[in-house]
Amino acid sequence: NFTRSSLVPISIHKNLYQKKECKSESQSQTMSLTSNTATLMHLLKGNIGTGILAMPSAFANSGLLVGTLGLPLMGLIAVHCMHLLINAHIKLCAKFSSTFLDYDEVAEKAFLAGPKFFRNKSKLARKTVILFLLITQLGFCCIYCLFVAENIREFIKGISKERIDIDVKVLLLFELPFMILFNYIHRLKHLAIASTIANGLQITGFFIVFYNLFQNLPSVESRPQTANLSRLPLYFGTAIYAFEGIGLVLPLQKDMIEPSAFPGLCGVLNTGMVIVTCLYVGMGFFGFLKFGNQVKGSVTLNLPSTPLYETVQLMFSLAIFLSYALQLYVPINIIWPFIKRTYNLSETSRRTQILDYCLRTFLVTGTFILAAAIPKLDLFISLVGAVSSSCLALIFPPIIEIFTLWEYDIKFFRRLPKEKLFSKMSLNSNMGTLMHLLKGNIGPGLLAIPKAFSNAGLLVGTIGMPIIGFISVYSMHQLIKSHRKICEKFGCSSLDYEQIAERSFAIGPKFLQNKADFARRAVIFCLLVIQLGVCCIYVLFVAENVGEFIKGATNKKIQIDIKLLMLAQLPFLILFNFVRRLKHLAVLSVIANFLQIASIFIVFQHLFTNLPPSWTRPATADITRLPLYFGTAIYSFEGIGLVIPLQKDMKQPEAFGGLCGVLNTGMTMLSCLFIAMGFFGFLKFGDDVKASITLNLPPTPLYQAVQLSFAIAVFLTYTLQLYIPINIICPYFRKKFNLEDDCLKSTVFENCLRATIVCGTCEYRSYFNLVFNSKLKLLSLLRMIIAALRKNLTLPAHIYA
Repeated sequence: NFTRSSLVPISIHKNLYQKKECKSESQSQTMSLTSNTATLMHLLKGNIGTGILAMPSAFANSGLLVGTLGLPLMGLIAVHCMHLLINAHIKLCAKFSSTFLDYDEVAEKAFLAGPKFFRNKSKLARKTVILFLLITQLGFCCIYCLFVAENIREFIKGISKERIDIDVKVLLLFELPFMILFNYIHRLKHLAIASTIANGLQITGFFIVFYNLFQNLPSVESRPQTANLSRLPLYFGTAIYAFEGIGLVLPLQKDMIEPSAFPGLCGVLNTGMVIVTCLYVGMGFFGFLKFGNQVKGSVTLNLPSTPLYETVQLMFSLAIFLSYALQLYVPINIIWPFIKRTYNLSETSRRTQILDYCLRTFLVTGTFILAAAIPKLDLFISLVGAVSSSCLALIFPPIIEIFTLWEYDIKFFRRLPKEKLFSKMSLNSNMGTLMHLLKGNIGPGLLAIPKAFSNAGLLVGTIGMPIIGFISVYSMHQLIKSHRKICEKFGCSSLDYEQIAERSFAIGPKFLQNKADFARRAVIFCLLVIQLGVCCIYVLFVAENVGEFIKGATNKKIQIDIKLLMLAQLPFLILFNFVRRLKHLAVLSVIANFLQIASIFIVFQHLFTNLPPSWTRPATADITRLPLYFGTAIYSFEGIGLVIPLQKDMKQPEAFGGLCGVLNTGMTMLSCLFIAMGFFGFLKFGDDVKASITLNLPPTPLYQAVQLSFAIAVFLTYTLQLYIPINIICPYFRKKFNLEDDCLKSTVFENCLRATIVCGTCEYRSYFNLVFNSKLKLLSLLRMIIAALRKNLTLPAHIYA
């Protein structure tokens, strides 16, 4: 199966799916199917090509702000259109009793199912799609040969002492005979070998390019945030060209073992396109920030003339050269069958072979002539994107969906978008679950990651964070698997964390079975310590940030002791924690979310300003400080207690786990956010970084507002964090003192208990100062202790075993 080995978007024609005859047809079909992981790899390779290297040039035509905001928006529209095509394909296959349809066949069937006026235009629709597929693929080939010529030109200029500058047209002429000979290869397995080599070269090249982009970055203010309106079409053309993989979606889904895992909120398609969009935004943002308006059609042309970066130019040239034949395979497999049918050619005749070679020579030569006619890489990319990619990716899919749904009741058709929106945003939908997962893991821990990097070093911190994240997520999956197996064994629908621990001990080794109740109590104890510890951190975080805000607002004239600020919070926290209903607490959570998101954007904007080079920061730190790093990092991945309740409340619980499930998607996003905050925060402030990066922000009105916003957000979230301890402790004491029947006594007792717990979390500081007589910052110390008790990594493994 070509799509498994080539990893390029050339499998959009049905001839690529014809399998060799074998003894067992079902066995052959099973072996040819791809896993979710393999499909994700194909999707990534099909969308990451020369377009990503042109992103900085696109940003030069839009400005830094417009480019950064516009690219995710265009990605969202492009992915939405891919989903429209998938949904239309499903409905049309059911309507016309087909197992699979190509893109052009989907267009044809949609017109047959659409308005009567357009039904006789179905053949025209199919031919139009084929025409645009041809234009797109031949356009890619033109861009590929021009990309190779321009990068070789820069390579020769860099290695020659006389700075020899060869005309691009001469290099295209020199490249032509080798490309013609290379395209005489007919067998896909040989082309797949070339593609594998190209993949390795490209991945290595991307790492080196990003390494260069992160060196000596200027301030964000030094680049224009917007550009002339007349240049925006070039930006949109390049951006649309980059999202080039819509032709892949139907073949990839067809060849999956689990086709249902391809769409969906956390399906393979969305996961892959989120990764692609993040790479595009990263390359465009940092490429334009680094080179400004001097950026060229491919960012490789801006690399300095040193042996390392000259090698990168040569690597990309070779990678794209090896990928050219695969891009030309689609036009050949569309045009050649048409010629054979028209002229009644025999497969084995010499005339047929000669005509085949002539066609290949003609197509390769034609793409080189077009490339020589427009020897501007950025303009050619924008042209292909504007003419063909826009039609295939943005225009055809909505038309196809409208015609596919034409026979449905008109009221249903109007109601459909609303139903889709509400179903996706409901609390127990995949989207709602993802939002809960993100909120449950983003808190003060995110702002402490730069401090964690200072205890590990830039290199160790960057490598260690994804490893810790991977282990934490693996532990969450172990807990989910254990929960499922225990529920099956005991006939339960759902269990809490402590119940899972109790049941796992009950069916475990004999000498541990009588410790089942102890295991349950141990988990409850850890949950209490963790949640109360988080509340302590919240109180201290609010006090420190309010203190910095007051200090900055008064030009350091007023400096209030942190104990007084913690005491000042106490009456307000007590009053807030008298609120019992979750729906009222949810309102506070929404306000807190908004404040946090806005503040995080402003913090990152400051971090990207006047960044020093990475070699100015230590790559490693003293090994004695590593426990503080691990403690803060583990504390940040604080959502293991959420996984079972979130999965339980989902409409589709099976969508929570899995490679591209809600859990992996959410935790991947969190890991990327943590790494970015830690890397750039420590790079910006070095060893001067504080326990919360908000304390390092300059005393200007904007950043003082950020400190206050974070303080308010965390203050409003305190009640939600205390909700779990209250719901563990209160029922225990009600039962112990027989208060369940007396409503008044129960209410008074609960209010007194709430007030006592709040006071305890506010007055813990003096106890810690007595026990830990050291120079360690209390906020960092608390995070380390809570992380050690959290048992994110150990307890799920014990339960699973």
